[in-house]
Amino acid sequence: MQEEKFEHKEKKETEEVKAPVEKPVNVPRKAPVPATNRLVRSPARFAVKEPVKAPAKKPVKTPPKAPAKFATKAPIKGLTAGRMVHYVTKQGEHLPGIITRVLDPFAGIVNLQVLTNDGAQNVMFYGNVRYTHIVDVGCWHFIEPA
Repeated sequence: MQEEKFEHKEKKETEEVKAPVEKPVNVPRKAPVPATNRLVRSPARFAVKEPVKAPAKKPVKTPPKAPAKFATKAPIKGLTAGRMVHYVTKQGEHLPGIITRVLDPFAGIVNLQVLTNDGAQNVMFYGNVRYTHIVDVGCWHFIEPA
């Protein structure tokens, strides 16, 4: 009798427990919601539409860097801070100057410290001075070879 009970327990452990399967309940379906991106078949769909024009953009104003005729495609060779150059005054004098800062190496725009021979003021500072290979008033150029 003990053996029968033992066998009966083994059968219960090996049997798989099956849950009852629920049947789906009949639920009424809702009507589909029309999507905004669906095409509607109507005569208006086939009508020729005029293209929508985008509003005109205002051009962005950028400050001028240097005149295009003075700018180069490559940086000016030998243009470094501390270099001695000539500055042309309104009277046409060529005064020695030292480049203190290079602002635009392509157009040759620099800040200069110009040495003057006046008794009252021996040093003048000029900012945003442009380079020209032709002698021009208010510009700087490299010192001519002696």
